[in-house]
This record gives sequence, C-alpha cells and structure tokens, in this order.
Amino acid sequence: MPEVITKIAEMIFEDIFTDKKYRYPAFNGRYSFSFNQVVDDRPYKSNQNFDIGLRILTPWYDGGMDDATLRMMSGQGKEVLLVLPNDDEFLTEMRVYLKIERFLRKNTSTQLAKYETIKEAKRVEMRERNANAKLYLIEGLKEAIIYVNGDVARVAAKDVTSRINEAIGRLVQTVYHKLSYIDTAMGEAEIRKMMLTTNQFSLQLEGGIEANAHALDDV
Repeated sequence: MPEVITKIAEMIFEDIFTDKKYRYPAFNGRYSFSFNQVVDDRPYKSNQNFDIGLRILTPWYDGGMDDATLRMMSGQGKEVLLVLPNDDEFLTEMRVYLKIERFLRKNTSTQLAKYETIKEAKRVEMRERNANAKLYLIEGLKEAIIYVNGDVARVAAKDVTSRINEAIGRLVQTVYHKLSYIDTAMGEAEIRKMMLTTNQFSLQLEGGIEANAHALDDV
C-alpha cells in the first residue's frame, strides 16, 4: 500500500528525524548539505536532486536486500541506507490508522447518537494506532543496520537523530573529501574562486601561512 509508505515517510522526516541538512561540524556548522529523503523506492518530496541521500528500507521493500546489493546501493548511490529490522508491526499499525481515517471521512454526515459514539471510539483508536506506529518505528530506527560508502557502518550513537547524522557525516566526508583541506572559513563564492583561479588567488593568514593551502595544492 503506497499510502502507508508515504505516511511512514512523513512520520520519519517530519516527526522523528527532522533535520533537512547535514551541518559539517567545522567552523560552527557554517557548511551544510541537503540530502534526498527516500523510503523504499518512494522519494518523500518530489523536487529532490541533491548529491547525497538518506534511504530508509522497510520490511515491505521489494528490492534486493542481500548484503552485496545493499553495499552496492550505498556506494554507487551516494546514500546512507538504514535497513529496518524484519518486523512490520509499525506498518500494520499505520495501515489500520489509515483505514480508520477513511472510515471517519466517509461517515461525516451521520449524526445519530450511536454513530457519534462509534466515531469517537474510532478517533481514540486512530490516535493509539498512530502512537504505536511511531513507537515501533523509533525502535526500528535505533536497531537498523546502516550502510555507508559501500560498507556496514559501526555507529556509536544510540538515539535516532545522532545515529543518522553520524552516518551522513561519514558520507559527506567521502563525497566532499576536500572539505577537510579547508582550514579557514570561506564563503561559497570565495571557495569557487579559489578552485577556479588558484594561480591568481591567494589568502594569507597571520605568520605568512597561506589559507587553505591543501585545497589549493590539490586542485
């Protein structure tokens, strides 16, 4: 059911892991990187075209789930993969939630007392189902196997946001590997100028040390 995956994606990216950009820790997070957000094969937003991505794979994903395939996906796709445990309880809860939601929409015109009682009970159940789905999903994200740069990542963090950010940080360091060369905070225009006109462009730090010398040397 595509609508279940869509709703799960909304829960993940709007309610559990809400970061839209990864902030590179150097220079007080001055440099940030947007990433594609995908659950199974469904992009969360349609207008995503970033260099890197975060993909959550649920038990309902019908693509290859063997280790070799997942390593290849994470490496070639420049994605962090979070492979959720093979327990679809959160999906089942969300499916029931959506069924109740449809029932309530279809029965809005009925005003008989007994139907009002039924609808109120269904509203309570719907809230409970949504809360259950979120609880099970958070636990799944905590236990998910993470693939980064074609390998299984050993992530020290325990909470969901820290786990994902640590994994995206490793991806960023690989995809944008020259970031570590930049030792002086610069604006985007300055970096572009440095990369394009290295023979004419030079910044000097105190003591005569050229700023971002490693980045200049590597161009």
